[in-house]
Amino acid sequence: TKDGYTNTYTIFFHYVNEVIPNGEFNQWTKTALSGTDKPTGWNVPGDVLNVYLGTAEAGPTVQKDGNSAVLLKTTYWAALAGPVPAVMNLGDISGSFAVAGGTRVTPTGFIGYHNTPDAALINYKYTNAAGDGALFRFRFFDTDGNAHDFDHRQTNTSNNYTEISLPLKTNNLAISGLDIILDATGKYPTSSSDASLSVDFIRFAYNSKLKAIKVNGIEAEKDGNHFTYTLEEADDTMIPALDFIGEVSDQAQKIVWGKEQVGTL
Repeated sequence: TKDGYTNTYTIFFHYVNEVIPNGEFNQWTKTALSGTDKPTGWNVPGDVLNVYLGTAEAGPTVQKDGNSAVLLKTTYWAALAGPVPAVMNLGDISGSFAVAGGTRVTPTGFIGYHNTPDAALINYKYTNAAGDGALFRFRFFDTDGNAHDFDHRQTNTSNNYTEISLPLKTNNLAISGLDIILDATGKYPTSSSDASLSVDFIRFAYNSKLKAIKVNGIEAEKDGNHFTYTLEEADDTMIPALDFIGEVSDQAQKIVWGKEQVGTL
């Protein structure tokens, strides 16, 4: 502030272009092999498997559920004497048909990602349980290539959607990659029959706060959630040099300059 004028800054604490691809599941495309529907940006069994002996199909393991939800479903196929795993992920995926419950679908790899979210919000319903229960796995890779998994498992069934918040302890990690794995039976790379899992959305929540703000190299006074600094020179009210210090070591910021507010205070 200076002479009754106040500059207001809007700060974003993340890499704004790095988000969960199609986390609302409202964009759809076709799988690489089976030609069935899949959420854009995600990999599913139908991308690497098609049909076994003319009857056992990989495509139906992932389907549309209404206009903006995805359904993961496992079915017993007589030709396989077992199901095809209902798994989807962001990284890479591989698969192979085998009899006696040996069909495998394996999620691997990751997408480039550098944010450190505090929680994952998941809206889902688990109408039919099988195997070890539904698995939601958030796998972050650090800059040394190590994987850090944060899991939510659900074994109870419900016909209604439930939203949960899964804490993600990523604050001290230098993140370089992300994979999100959804598995209707929690047993990947194998599976169990007769599971049904619908997911409406997956979102990240960011709660990281600022520890300090420096204006022209001098730390501003902090009072709760407010920072105040009185500028020494009138010219400095135009574009002061701002430095932000966050609670997270790799926290990133972006300054958006709004319109000047002029009035009587």
